[in-house]
Amino acid sequence: MFPSEIPSMSTDALGSEICSLGAHIAAATCRWLLLIGEFDRRSGAGDWECRSTAHWLNWRCGVSMNTAREYVRVGVALGELPTVAAAFGRGELSYSKVRAITRIARHDNEADLVELGRAGTASHLDKVVRAYRRSVALNDESAEARHEGRYARWFHDDDGSLVMQVRLAPEDGAIVRSALAAAAENTPAGGSEVEQRRADALVAMAKTVLAAEGDRVPARPEVMVHVDAGVLAHDDPAGRCELEDGCVLAPETARR
Repeated sequence: MFPSEIPSMSTDALGSEICSLGAHIAAATCRWLLLIGEFDRRSGAGDWECRSTAHWLNWRCGVSMNTAREYVRVGVALGELPTVAAAFGRGELSYSKVRAITRIARHDNEADLVELGRAGTASHLDKVVRAYRRSVALNDESAEARHEGRYARWFHDDDGSLVMQVRLAPEDGAIVRSALAAAAENTPAGGSEVEQRRADALVAMAKTVLAAEGDRVPARPEVMVHVDAGVLAHDDPAGRCELEDGCVLAPETARR
């Protein structure tokens, strides 16, 4: 069908084709995600010298980093959930529903979750998953799991900015939030937004730790910067100016 024919379709025909194509898209997405999951298991991104499958998807498929990471998570999960994958592959479940299901699905509950996905809306399924995860979080046995699930990740954005993502247990998160709030109060506002002051507070906290003396900080970490002499002398703005890991710096930053 050509785009010019769409305005002449009846409303019933529009609805029917939307649903039909939605099922086909779901089935194709299922296969695509299964391929991504297998690609990740093989560490295929390394063949292109990419840091992760998400980075490879960002490069080769034009997917944003956050979306790419979620695709990888779901794709890997589908490889271990045959019932969910089968329903998804038949177009019975949308990607939105599968994304929610894979957050809590196991071999002993995936069949029930698939039935729930068939019967309810995506928003209803999201609510069920959130409620389930909250109930699990209240169990004593989950405290250790939350602790084991902690992480601090970071990567450099296209402009060289450092982007961080942290996951902490609730009690540890409260400590970090309190510390940031306290440090932000001592950070000059200068017209900055709250989130900017928090970022300034985080940097100030890091500087405080690095400046501390004693056995707690055995050695002050070094930041290696590679700068061409021409850049420092304002003679060669296109010269090398980057961190050890290859992240590009603005010449003004290096001169400071």
